[in-house]
Formats: sequence, structure tokens, C-alpha cells
Amino acid sequence: MKIENQEKFTDEQQKEIKEMIQKFYLRSILALSGMIVFVILLVISSFIEIEQIIMIVTEIALGITILVSLIMAVIVFLRLKKYVKNIK
Repeated sequence: MKIENQEKFTDEQQKEIKEMIQKFYLRSILALSGMIVFVILLVISSFIEIEQIIMIVTEIALGITILVSLIMAVIVFLRLKKYVKNIK
């Protein structure tokens, strides 16, 4: 991964930005896979007519997963925003 305007960042800042981006990608993939699993469980539970409690728990878990992924995206955006200010 290449960061544009590298000369405006110290080596430590470049390393920190790359680590944050890699962590963000990893967390995004984990959150996406979690959402896919919960959607599959939701579809299966609607066909098999499992108890209502399992469906409610699945929907709550899906909501929490989406909320956590949004919060992580905002945190990473705010962290990267301070480096973007250094470019301008």
C-alpha cells in the first residue's frame, strides 16, 4: 500500500497510518463475515421455524455487529483525519 505525499510524513507516521488501515480492513472483513453468518442464520431460522427467541437474538446480534462496524469506521476516519490535515 502506498501513501501519497509521503515526504510530508515521518516514517513513524507512515507506519502508523498503514497499521490503522490494515486493522480497519481486517475489522471490516470480520464484521462483514459476521453479518453474513447472522443473515444466513436468520434465513435458516425463518424456514425451519425455530423458536422466536433465537430469531430475536440473531437480529440483536446483527444490529450490534452493524453498530460496532460503523463505530470502528468513524474512529478510523477520525484518526486518519488528523494526518490529512498535515497534507493540506
